Formats: sequence, structure tokens, C-alpha cells
Amino acid sequence: MSACIDKGGTSTLSPAGFVISLINHYAEKKDWPRVLKLYERLSRLDSKNAKVWANLANLYAKFGDKKKAVKAARKTGELDPNMKKSADDFIQRLGG
Repeated sequence: MSACIDKGGTSTLSPAGFVISLINHYAEKKDWPRVLKLYERLSRLDSKNAKVWANLANLYAKFGDKKKAVKAARKTGELDPNMKKSADDFIQRLGG
């Protein structure tokens, strides 16, 4: 599975539950680059899930991709008004 992820094969992975199990597996190993790739895939499979976008924003920030982190955080706030303030605070801490 690692080779599939590393070679850009995440677009073939589904359903969302399977991708989540892979995320959990790689998160246990602290393999954040693969976790990020899997979250990007999950954001396409479960695009209306604000928690997915919040986790993706955190991962982008962890990797220093401020632009994508801000975009994902904004999406979080759009999808769930209850998370908007947290998303806005996150964006402000990033300097965005």
C-alpha cells in the first residue's frame, strides 16, 4: 500500500472508510507525508465533512503550506458554522 500512496495512486482508493483505516494506520506510525496524501483523497470522497477539512488544514500547516492550510480552514468554516470561529482563529494564527 505504501508504494501505491508514494506513486500517486491515492486517487484509486475508496470507499472513505477504507481511506480512514489507512490514515489511522499511518498516523500510528507518525508517517505524516502519507497521512497528508490520504487526507487529500478523503477530502474528495467526503467533501462535506468539516472535520476532514480541519484535519487537512492542520496537516498543511504542519508541512508549512500556509496557502493550502488557510484554504482548507476556510472550507471547514463554510461547511460547519459551529467550527467557523475556530477556523478563523486558526487562520489568524497562521498570519492569514
